[in-house]
Amino acid sequence: MATALDPTDYVTASIGDAARLRNGVAFASRRLMEATGWQIKLAMEIIAKTKEYPRAAAR
Repeated sequence: MATALDPTDYVTASIGDAARLRNGVAFASRRLMEATGWQIKLAMEIIAKTKEYPRAAAR
């Protein structure tokens, strides 16, 4: 029987967890991109404008 500190426990558990986590992150990031698409576009516009007018952005 393995102890709680046996690294093989973590390796075997993390393989399944990594797959579930990857699927969850993919789903969450897809949802996040859908929800914040307009915010990302707005941020890109702001960044573009600060590159055009760096002194005005510093105020």
